[in-house]
Amino acid sequence: MPHARPRVRKFGAALALLAMIGTGWPVAPVDAATTLPTTIYSVPYYRSLIGNGIFPDAQSHWAAEALATAGVHGWLRADGNGQIHPDSTLNNRDALLAIASLAGWMPEVQTPQAQAAPAGSHDPWSVWGQQVVTIAAQKGILPQGTTVAPIGSGPGSRGLQLDAPVSREQLTVWLSKAIPLQPIYGLSQAHSYQFADWNQLTPDNVPWIEAALQQNLLNGRIGEDGAYRILPAGTITRAEAATLLSRALRPMLELQKRPVIEGIVTDIESVDLGTGTPNKQRVHLIGPLGEKTSLELAGPSPRNPFGQNLAVWKKRLVDGYAFEVGDAVELYPLAPWGDNAAPPVINPDAAVTPGSAADIQKQQSSDPNINPNTNEAQMTGTTASETANGTTTAGATGIGTATAVPVQIYFARVLPPNPPMEGILMQYDAEKRQLVLQDSFGSLRQARVSPAAVAWVDGVAQPFKNIPNGTYIRAQSAGDTITAISAELPVPEPGAIPAESIISEGSVLEVQSNAIRVADSQGREGYYPFASDIIVRKGNQLASLNDIEVGDPVSLRFSDYRAQLVSAIEIPVYNRRVEAVYRGTISALNPVTQTATVRAVQRFDGGDWISPFNQMQVRLHPLETVALEGRVMAKKDFMRYGKGQEVLFSAANRFDGVEASRLTTIQGRPQIFNDTIDNVNVLGGSVRLFREGSTMSIDNNTIVLRNGRLGDIRTLKNGDAVWVLADVTRTGYRIAFLNIDTDLVGNNADDNGLLQGDIFEIDEKGQVKIAFYSRFRNNGWERASGSNQTMTVRPVPDTMILDFRGVTNNLPEVPISEFLRLGPSGFYDQAHVYTYIQDGRPIAMTLFPAGTSTDTAPTERTTLGRIASIDPIAKTITFQQVRDWTDFQGRWQPNPIRLTVLADKTMIIDHKKQISFTDLRVGDTCMVIRKTINPNTTTEQMALYMFRQ
Repeated sequence: MPHARPRVRKFGAALALLAMIGTGWPVAPVDAATTLPTTIYSVPYYRSLIGNGIFPDAQSHWAAEALATAGVHGWLRADGNGQIHPDSTLNNRDALLAIASLAGWMPEVQTPQAQAAPAGSHDPWSVWGQQVVTIAAQKGILPQGTTVAPIGSGPGSRGLQLDAPVSREQLTVWLSKAIPLQPIYGLSQAHSYQFADWNQLTPDNVPWIEAALQQNLLNGRIGEDGAYRILPAGTITRAEAATLLSRALRPMLELQKRPVIEGIVTDIESVDLGTGTPNKQRVHLIGPLGEKTSLELAGPSPRNPFGQNLAVWKKRLVDGYAFEVGDAVELYPLAPWGDNAAPPVINPDAAVTPGSAADIQKQQSSDPNINPNTNEAQMTGTTASETANGTTTAGATGIGTATAVPVQIYFARVLPPNPPMEGILMQYDAEKRQLVLQDSFGSLRQARVSPAAVAWVDGVAQPFKNIPNGTYIRAQSAGDTITAISAELPVPEPGAIPAESIISEGSVLEVQSNAIRVADSQGREGYYPFASDIIVRKGNQLASLNDIEVGDPVSLRFSDYRAQLVSAIEIPVYNRRVEAVYRGTISALNPVTQTATVRAVQRFDGGDWISPFNQMQVRLHPLETVALEGRVMAKKDFMRYGKGQEVLFSAANRFDGVEASRLTTIQGRPQIFNDTIDNVNVLGGSVRLFREGSTMSIDNNTIVLRNGRLGDIRTLKNGDAVWVLADVTRTGYRIAFLNIDTDLVGNNADDNGLLQGDIFEIDEKGQVKIAFYSRFRNNGWERASGSNQTMTVRPVPDTMILDFRGVTNNLPEVPISEFLRLGPSGFYDQAHVYTYIQDGRPIAMTLFPAGTSTDTAPTERTTLGRIASIDPIAKTITFQQVRDWTDFQGRWQPNPIRLTVLADKTMIIDHKKQISFTDLRVGDTCMVIRKTINPNTTTEQMALYMFRQ
């Protein structure tokens, strides 16, 4: 939600609000091994910070982030209309105020004698200006004895003209001295003399300019002649100054013992503490040394109606609820921490104790920016600089008992992703977590690998140390840190693979128009492009790519010795194994035969657990690892200690018995969720549910069942309707089992799938124009088009056409020749048609009497169920374990009834092929498009289309 911009006071009042970020901090560098606290906290006045950084004239500016950062910290102020004027020239007055705020010595400017102008003076800056200049001179920024020239005086006047533009050289020197940077002399001045106009610099300023250049605070400009120049006497815009100040913030904080905390978001946890206490959200992070911490955000409470949060730059200014798993972040602390931590702060949720609250309120009463009733900084332009001094730090966290909470974060940056790095891995230093790779141009590049980075080797998450030197890798990074790596180990040498040999066998993860992704029995993923003459075989018959389903077991054959292009894909006919998922308790383990005896067995069956038998034996031979409390354990260790564990496993019937493909243990009482995936992050190992709102962890041992076939976490998609069984672990929810029922219709292209509407006309070429059409998408019907929008389909010789309008005494099946002959005469005009389209051609068309044309969504229901019985005489089918799709909730809702539908006019589809009523069997799982036969009763249902799973 956008935050309202606070009203900005007049400039004299605005200056009175400015305070230092900190007082008298040591400037020694921070030890890199400083340990992060287990929990870090946010601040209650985050709304003011966000409001102060939002400027209507900077939203699309090239320096939008720097301007927002300057607003949050109070370095630059907006005018009375909220405008920051980014392209206006910065003057000496605003430059000195910004540096005073950044460096932390603004309270010395705000002395009692500087609160008002002398009697008879109409220029408050006659005192304020001299005070700023005097303090700057004391800090060594300006020469001693510097005075302020009267406002409006000409260039020849004595003293510093506050309204005059500040030069690029002067601002850089002031900033270098304020941080302070170490001036660089002699042969170490390697940067200044690379600029064409170095001789225009003031000689005494060169050491400070050199320090700024080496810290990357200042950049030159390229001229028309191609030469770079500093332009020392040139003016600087407010946007350029904001950029310069933003670059100085990090070294300034490090010298003030407030080092920026870096990390990668690994999980986001919502915590409900019950009535009367604020809800909290914990953002879990892993730091650069592998240390773990969590940032706590708090909801509203009686003592703090605004809650606690922070200002976050993520393409724009937002609050902490914008964090997502996988974000690389920089967190900016309010005060020194670690070995130089501030005094104990106040726990906002603790009970008030005598003395402590009063002391805090006494401190707050002198600060006009803190409301003693709410501890919320008033929306009057409060900045991070104004609330980080000694008088407001204690009150910043609310009234309560003093605790040893060490770190508060007021501002964060989400680092934008960099272009991917690609090249050959030359060296990896595991201790320093640094790698060297050679890019495609032959250049060596170095990068730091985050401890939270995930390395995918041939599609399997592995430790980075497992990638050998010489491997071609692709790295994703943010800032200067690598967050994810993918690698494929080299293929065998040319000549080692016979032509058209079986190179890969496994389950299909994805079928594209020019490639296929397959996971083998160990879960390793491969991406295989197609040759131009790709063929698909289904048994001994030719098939098409359209016949391949996600989860199908396939064999890939290649066209050359290098195993680069797939020339043939083979789909077994009788070996399309439907995996089952079981749960039970292990009563015995045999390490010799690698079998497990499981008692109290239950099998997952259409959203419910049934007990087909009390005990079963399952072979564990294919497994290499199992999941125990979300951790990966070697199978050999599980065979020793797994007895008595409650387990969940996927298995298939083989010739020699039931064989497990994945196995995970269940701890405690698992939770069930019926929801839709809102966001999936495979690299980050997390899934966020839409309605529940929780972010849950996933891993390679998570069992994924898609439309009755064993899948993989890499096949998960946003919008999938899921049934989830989750473990409750110490770190939150972990998904052990995830069932997906979707995509049964087969919409692998925009014009594919199920369509209904009214026939507008059929032309001489046999093209059928359909008006008021609606597409079937995501288990439901879209809103129908209007009469002025039509869609054209053209039947082909093998299209099945059934006419149920009752206008003739003939059988409902219409020969394609008759349909094309009678169509142009208007015989089928206004008929309501349902058609199933694949590869741009209608597989089936069913015609019904014309109904009321409307642009609202059709009312037919979508149902999933398992066939309990079939009546071939009455042409009815009874379903059990029924689930109905709800468009409003976007999920499958269990229906306790047994559903009986009339199927005499039903088009039945099996794997994108039309089949007959007699092909159905008891136990088949089907998705049914149904409608009520009689509007006066809801018990008589007719199935229009059925899709067998």
